[in-house]
Amino acid sequence: MNFLQSFNPITHKLKHEVINLTIKSGDNQALGAIDLREGEVIGILADTDGTEKTNNNMCFLGIQDGRKQYHEEPVSVEFYKLPANGYTGIRALSFNGGQKLYAEVTTLKDVTADTQVQVVFVVKQERK
Repeated sequence: MNFLQSFNPITHKLKHEVINLTIKSGDNQALGAIDLREGEVIGILADTDGTEKTNNNMCFLGIQDGRKQYHEEPVSVEFYKLPANGYTGIRALSFNGGQKLYAEVTTLKDVTADTQVQVVFVVKQERK
């Protein structure tokens, strides 16, 4: 079951929190902090500009809390990609927003050009 099957647009709304990261040329990681709004984080999307794929490289995304404990262990960003059919392929999660999180992107090998990664947290909030 995807998360939209239990989503009621009359009682809830979806908000997006976005963090943009850059892995600099010659490096293999980037870390950025984001203060999430209140609500339930129900999913994450991620996309890259594709430059990390040079020389058969792979890019990974991990989500950490303020104590640097993983909410989501690092996995390939391919698991977070926005599919052609929109939200139905989102990586479903469930944890509380209203906290500072860290998005960590890493690659197997140093990138040969600056690599852009965008991470989108989907937050469900009650309508007031």
